Amino acid sequence: MISLTDREKAIIVVTATISAVFGVWFGLWSVPGAALDVPKEMGHNGELSPAYVPVPTWLPFISGLAVLVSLVGARNILRDPDEPGDEGDTVAADGGEVSDGQ
Repeated sequence: MISLTDREKAIIVVTATISAVFGVWFGLWSVPGAALDVPKEMGHNGELSPAYVPVPTWLPFISGLAVLVSLVGARNILRDPDEPGDEGDTVAADGGEVSDGQ
């Protein structure tokens, strides 16, 4: 099995997220709006108006949030393991036993 470094894992996480967000937006923009304009709502003057909303209001927020979450995840992957608060394996000061940080 291939062993990936932390840097490679972070690159894969960010690239996959950006590719997924780009794919959703590209798919959304590739469909012509006229193809989905189906009259569903009654206008003020009694005429039907198209009800197709090309971009849902939540999509830009979810897209930005997904990219931010992937960047935070990549930062956590690349975080220095010697930072305070990290519970990794530690060696006793006398060079003796190895504890698991608990």
